[in-house]
Amino acid sequence: MAACLPLAGSQLLGQSYSEIEPRWLRLKVNQMSLSVEGDGLVENIQSSSSGNSTHEQISVTPLVGLKAQGSVYHPNLVSFDLNGEGGLGWDSDQVTSPGYNQTRHGSQDLARYLLRVHFLDAKPYNATFVSSQDHYYRNYDFFNTATVDTMRYGGRMDWRIDGFNLSAEAGYREEHSTDLNGTTDFSETYANFTGLHQRERGSTSFAYNYDDFSQYSGALGSLGTTHALSASDSETFGSRRQITASTAVGFNVYDYSGPETKTVTATENVTVRHTSDLESFANANYSATDQSPINSSAVQGAVGLRHRPYESLASVLDAHGTYNDFSGLGSSGHDDRYGLGLREDYTKRLGGWGRLSLGGGIIADHEDHESSGVVQSVIREQHQIYLPTSPSFQPVYLAKPGVLASSILIFNSANALVAQAGNYQIIPRGELTEIQLQPAPAGPLLSLNPATIFVTYDSASVATSSFEALNTSAQIRLDLFNTLGLYGRANWVDNNAPPQTLVEQLTDLVGGAELTWRRLHVGAEYEDYDSNFSKYTAARFFQGIDFRLDAASNLGFNLNQLFYRYAEGGNETQYQFSSHFDTQLTSWLSWNVEAGYYLRDISGTHEDLAAARTGLTASWGKITLRANYQYNYQVIKQSVSREQRDRNFFYVYLRRVF
Repeated sequence: MAACLPLAGSQLLGQSYSEIEPRWLRLKVNQMSLSVEGDGLVENIQSSSSGNSTHEQISVTPLVGLKAQGSVYHPNLVSFDLNGEGGLGWDSDQVTSPGYNQTRHGSQDLARYLLRVHFLDAKPYNATFVSSQDHYYRNYDFFNTATVDTMRYGGRMDWRIDGFNLSAEAGYREEHSTDLNGTTDFSETYANFTGLHQRERGSTSFAYNYDDFSQYSGALGSLGTTHALSASDSETFGSRRQITASTAVGFNVYDYSGPETKTVTATENVTVRHTSDLESFANANYSATDQSPINSSAVQGAVGLRHRPYESLASVLDAHGTYNDFSGLGSSGHDDRYGLGLREDYTKRLGGWGRLSLGGGIIADHEDHESSGVVQSVIREQHQIYLPTSPSFQPVYLAKPGVLASSILIFNSANALVAQAGNYQIIPRGELTEIQLQPAPAGPLLSLNPATIFVTYDSASVATSSFEALNTSAQIRLDLFNTLGLYGRANWVDNNAPPQTLVEQLTDLVGGAELTWRRLHVGAEYEDYDSNFSKYTAARFFQGIDFRLDAASNLGFNLNQLFYRYAEGGNETQYQFSSHFDTQLTSWLSWNVEAGYYLRDISGTHEDLAAARTGLTASWGKITLRANYQYNYQVIKQSVSREQRDRNFFYVYLRRVF
């Protein structure tokens, strides 16, 4: 935005900056507006355990808006732009439940604004101050619309000269959101510094990040502080610039609700391009984590060759090794693994009618495990996890077998501790443990799909043994006429570990087909997962079609069905359906409709979700209208309880610009 401001200033003054005479204050009001905003909610909950309750809320607020820009003394010294609106309205809120009845009528203030102030904008050293407040509606997965109020302010300073870029920023942010699962409050104070030096053949960077946050969802919450230091360097060498090397180090301190955690990381990567089809590589990684009284460290390295003699054939050969050790809570030990790996991939065009892709790999390792005590602690194991309502949903299992469920702690990407209630489930699957998100996690806690989570837990899988392990994989795919795809994947893991050692032996077979024809996309996949840790079969189906009804209208449907059958019981069935329709009714009026249904049966729990929403958007001259309505229906049935929820929500925004 700073780069665009000189142009805005020229438009403001009608002349170039070099011709502008100093003046203590210049101000131009570009736009004024009158608006009215209203929203309402009617929610009914019927619970077999706590009775029936009702929540009704409505608010109406008139708003006055202003859009302006200007400068102080000279645009090159201080320039600013402001866009905002605010007003005082009326609000009514009534809650009724067994033994409780409260009605509240009162005033409600509403403000939205964005203020940017630029200092010395034309200089290589400059600064920007930003302050904002907003009230808006955020859509999460499967029609979970949250009402969000945010406030933030902060500043940034930059200095750019002779290949050096230095910047520092600091600020404060808070957010209050209300959705299907209740309310979430989040606040943070942050400060960041970055430095970058760019050269002809490389660059060096340094960064420091500070974050102090608090997160509360209802009565559950967490708070903490993060310090993160990192530095990196990359360089290109050689007469042909055929050698590239990169180095990075980092140090983080997480002081959250629980013990303080310190991590140190270091990586080194080198690539040498010998010829156009042959290159060698080497990499090394080190990490150490201290969460007193638990400590762990890991060293990993690999060297190898990548060879592509033809465009269709690629080979990778590597030698690799890892060493891990851990101690704490009465246990200690170390693991090492080293071996060789080979990977081959081949792609062949079959005339103009098809393409064949083949791939396979084999990894042979020797492993040594030595430990004492009864449990091993794992700190901040990272996973990408999808909501069950997502078409991309796949089970997420913790890496170690024999997990003690009571020891599991989950943190999100902001290092906030995520409370289990209303956010995720812990599901035993034989020796493995599955982490599964609830269909509609609250607020910014796990709002992304997929979400990145970090899991700390204890595992009762300690043992002392030495053995060899073999991991082989293969896949094949045949695409016909750019329409039909047939594929299969196989993965085998075997070892000669002694019977008392808990090491996985696995055969995982997957086969599927998918058809894409015009706007139709359908597919089916079957998986047979046979492991000494857990056994299941899975059938996955998907169907999707989009219609272009005319030049202004679109209609689409998507269906997904997932069936997981576990040898130890606790089967899972999911049905997902969504549809959408949008049309441009006139040059100034558009309309959209969405609807969906989700059903899940898992371990004795039956859950139904149904939702629909519709919206109108109009822009007629200087008049703007946005109107939306959403309906949610949810039923959760367990062996001894049943809860049903109906929720109607709407909001309207009408604006006239002058």
